[in-house]
Amino acid sequence: MAARIGISRETLRVMVNGEREIYWFELEKNALDLKVPVKRLLMEDLEERESRDLIVRHVAYSLPTQHSKPNQQKSKGRLP
Repeated sequence: MAARIGISRETLRVMVNGEREIYWFELEKNALDLKVPVKRLLMEDLEERESRDLIVRHVAYSLPTQHSKPNQQKSKGRLP
């Protein structure tokens, strides 16, 4: 992809990792190469609800599963 859009592989790697700012003309080249609109790359085409659902699913997926604890009977005012 780097060769197709005219930048070095290292520059592309740094851009993808968020270590370098991506200029608008570079974003347009990336979108053209990926055959998607710039709005899709920026996720501006998602509605607020869809964005929230994606975040919820991501958070739910990354949470550790909690094992259920056996039910403990509560004493009714009496000491064991």
